[in-house]
Amino acid sequence: MSLPSALRELVQRELETAQLEIPRRVAELKPLLLKLATFGRVGINYAYPQFIAAKEELERLHVELKPYHPNEILKMLVGLCLVFFGGHFPATIATVEAFRAYGIRQTSESLQILHRQQTVAIDALERDEMRESFMAGGLDPAAP
Repeated sequence: MSLPSALRELVQRELETAQLEIPRRVAELKPLLLKLATFGRVGINYAYPQFIAAKEELERLHVELKPYHPNEILKMLVGLCLVFFGGHFPATIATVEAFRAYGIRQTSESLQILHRQQTVAIDALERDEMRESFMAGGLDPAAP
């Protein structure tokens, strides 16, 4: 499939322009990239010793806690955290179950009443609109 010559020339010009623009834009970004690299290097140089110290402290703590089964302690601590801070899911389950046990019958009856009232209101509104349209035309909707 060949492109028409005008379109081919346009594509060629755009490619040449893009090839000229790319080195200029990279040169514009170079100072920013150098600043980011310097910032990253400083951050890594600061954080790496902190990570090593934390790792060594955790290993020391693990050796001290080995007789007390630290894997089980970790599970207990996670459970304790979930009891006090992660109770949203169990609270939702408890709420749904309480609603199902004590409030669903009354809510269902109330929703059925509301549905019947809505149906009556919609029918009355439609009759009223029909009556107004007939009256505007000079016709009586009650007439046979």
